Amino acid sequence: MRALPVVLLLVTWTVPAWASNVDPRVAYLSRQLRTAQDARVRAQAALVLGKSEEVAALPALCEGLEDASGVVRGAAARGLEELAELEGIPCLQRALKDRDDSVRTAAAKAYKTLTDMRDRQPWLYVDFRPMKVADTFDAELGPMAEARLKRRLQELGARWAPAKESKAAAKKVLANQKLMGVVLMPELVAHGDKGLRMKVLCLSYPDERLLGQVEVKASGGRPVDLVKALVPHAITQMADIFEESRN
Repeated sequence: MRALPVVLLLVTWTVPAWASNVDPRVAYLSRQLRTAQDARVRAQAALVLGKSEEVAALPALCEGLEDASGVVRGAAARGLEELAELEGIPCLQRALKDRDDSVRTAAAKAYKTLTDMRDRQPWLYVDFRPMKVADTFDAELGPMAEARLKRRLQELGARWAPAKESKAAAKKVLANQKLMGVVLMPELVAHGDKGLRMKVLCLSYPDERLLGQVEVKASGGRPVDLVKALVPHAITQMADIFEESRN
């Protein structure tokens, strides 16, 4: 098994209140997109919401496709493409008939990106075990971290094994669909006084042979912000493990 490097991220902002995992920026930007008088402000809010990686940004972006300004509608389409939530497909489908050529072009590009993602052939078959979270963290942190990991894994090409699937059934799926089976066992623990460590044990599925372990850590911000910083690095390391195990 290859020894994997530990990634240290130093998040530059520091927020003393660790208890709250709700990101107020999405709510603020959503209000800006809906109510700001200046179309340029609304368009900028749409673009930033698209980069937020927050599912909560989806309603405001879909509403932005109905904005009176074509500039804002186009920005909302680009925001939905960047957000990469498949639930945005129906909104974009309606925008394909927009009265503005530039909006239709942006909507068509975003629609293709999301439908390609939806229809892509998976290559990973993942038994994703529940996230373990240290008692010192807010109860909402685990589901949020788990959702972000799953989203990135789906973008990577994962489909999910059903709970309590028999070994025989799993092996049949893997053989028939030519998938690689993996078990992922994620965990969040404290790192120092104000840090967070994410560990993911990677096993083969369904026989559970050890493939490797991911361990990344960060400090200097709220746990919710640290999770956002850690997930992409954890996914990169997992992808390396998968590729090495497959070859």
